[in-house]
Amino acid sequence: MHDIQPANTDTEVIRVDPTAPAPAALRRAAAVIATGRLVVFPTDTVYGIACRPDDEKAIDAVYEAKGRPRHLPLVLFVASGQDLGRYAAAMTPELERAARQFWPGPLTVVARARPGVLPALASRGAIGVRVPRHAVALRLVEACGGALATTSANISGRGATNDPQQALEQLRGRIGLLLDAGRAPVGVESTVVDFTTQPPVVLRAGAIGIDELRAAIGRLSDA
Repeated sequence: MHDIQPANTDTEVIRVDPTAPAPAALRRAAAVIATGRLVVFPTDTVYGIACRPDDEKAIDAVYEAKGRPRHLPLVLFVASGQDLGRYAAAMTPELERAARQFWPGPLTVVARARPGVLPALASRGAIGVRVPRHAVALRLVEACGGALATTSANISGRGATNDPQQALEQLRGRIGLLLDAGRAPVGVESTVVDFTTQPPVVLRAGAIGIDELRAAIGRLSDA
């Protein structure tokens, strides 16, 4: 049974098992997201903040909660590699190899966005997508219809955290709910690779090393 603890009048905390989250807790989180509010949740890397990917007001709320610069797009979490084609207009062989090798896992791929993707998710026509390797994150994505707009759960400039209490201290009152599954296991943000260029470019070094990426996909540029 999940354990609900009131953090204050605006934020509730639900403790969940990191490997087998209670369906009722996930339904509650999905209901909060469905209303346009924000949920902080664990991923395999750090804690994230999530909202509906089709709700501009909810996406605006993420930027306001974090103080995030508007030119930095959010990342789309999906449940499996097969969902990528719903949002990416073109997939290169290198991107497909990377997805097979590292998903689910700490790799964010940047691909050309399909028409209709909200501008906050598509920067200059490109979109970042990831399939996380964490039971809570994956089940939450599924409970929300297969996609979530996400970014790290921290005030912009303070650095991402794998500690739910640190995330709550920074975002208390700015979010509707926190799913607390203990510390996120990796503690380092995902590696971000732009596959819209040839060769692909590493935009952010992270949990997956460049040598490991090169072994999987071949040519790679370190920005």
